[in-house]
Amino acid sequence: MNKYIKNQKGLALPVVLILGMIIILLGFTAMDLTDNQTLMVNRQQQQEKALHYAEAGVYRYINYLNDDNNFYNTQASADLADPTAFESGYYEIHITAPTTAEPVVTIRSTGWTKSTPDITKTVEVKVHKRQFVQNIFCTNDEGDAWWVQGDEVHGPLHTNGQLHIDGTSGRGSTGPIFDDAVTYAGATPELRQGTESFPDGYPKKANPLVFPATNSSLKTLAQNGGIYREGRTCIYLNGNSLTIRNKKGPAETLSLPDNGVIYVDGGTGDNKWNNLTQGDVFISGQLNGRLTIAAANNIYIADRNTTQNWANSGTSNSGLTYADNSANSDDMLGLIAGRYVYILHRGWPGFGSYNYSTNQTNTDVAPSNITIKAAIFALNGSFSFEDYDNGLKGIITLSGSITQKVRGAVGTFDQWSGNSVSGYEKNYYHDERMLYDMPPHFLEPMNSGWEIRSWQEN
Repeated sequence: MNKYIKNQKGLALPVVLILGMIIILLGFTAMDLTDNQTLMVNRQQQQEKALHYAEAGVYRYINYLNDDNNFYNTQASADLADPTAFESGYYEIHITAPTTAEPVVTIRSTGWTKSTPDITKTVEVKVHKRQFVQNIFCTNDEGDAWWVQGDEVHGPLHTNGQLHIDGTSGRGSTGPIFDDAVTYAGATPELRQGTESFPDGYPKKANPLVFPATNSSLKTLAQNGGIYREGRTCIYLNGNSLTIRNKKGPAETLSLPDNGVIYVDGGTGDNKWNNLTQGDVFISGQLNGRLTIAAANNIYIADRNTTQNWANSGTSNSGLTYADNSANSDDMLGLIAGRYVYILHRGWPGFGSYNYSTNQTNTDVAPSNITIKAAIFALNGSFSFEDYDNGLKGIITLSGSITQKVRGAVGTFDQWSGNSVSGYEKNYYHDERMLYDMPPHFLEPMNSGWEIRSWQEN
């Protein structure tokens, strides 16, 4: 009986079968794992390629912006919402244009490969470019000027030099008030502590905004698709047209130039009446459109039509205004002088055989109050009221931006009483559209470029 119990020959086959089944199952499992791993690796590779294509779309779009700051407003930009072939895949780009609330261009780029269009990667990038006009005030040098009590700065301010802030004296009882960001590239601000106020934070150190040497780039544009003149030129804006009078020639009525640029060439100097060859501009009127006016020498802002003699120049037209004053207005004016931008104080340009005597040349033609809507750039000088320390005026109401090599004066005041003694008082506000927009071909900082503010991968 024991010999039957000890006989195990019948167990070999089941064991072999079980082991075989285990080996087969392990093989299938290994194959399945290998396939899954291959799929995962392949999917990861496709995702990496998709991300690469999405990033390529972003950088290509930034290149387009480098060529044209307003590219996001073009049909070519809108067309990028359709798939664009790149290497072995595609990308498509959707843009959110800047606003005053968020003055950045938002680029949303999605990429995928040809072989796996269901595997996509998206990056959302916000880009911004530093410009002079993003500040209500921008100076290369503050000189000896002080911000004092009574001064209110309604918009960002930047200087490449040193700020001088006095909260202990001035023409008011409080201030100066800086209600937006204040930045400087020079020495730490000189501060006389008192009633000064920085609601948006104390001045911060920042990189300089490098001034260009000349405005000659606008000369080239004016000669190719714009309006180009040489010597003293008077311009009266009349909506979407203008009247222009060069030297002692006849007045012409022209449409706004196609590329939005006027350049007046000529010599430089201070003798604005006896030298018809100086590159001076005398400007007034109301604009309906987008225009940049540049002069080799000075620009003089008047209150009446300077293309006519004073006797025929009409009534006050408030200086320089826009036809549309709404928040969504497209009207925008730029004034770029090779030297100074002045509010015209005394005298009037003569035409033909009509010349003024010395007394008439000294006639005060500046209005009591003046409105200026423009981005102003005094490249190698200042924005100022001519002869600002002679004669008491009212208020300059300015909406736009002022960029100047050295901060200029528009009036004087008694530091003890705080009362104005001469010139104008200031009521300046930043045109918030200039946080992301500017007049056509307006000068940019030499160190300006599109900066990535945020980068998010989805």
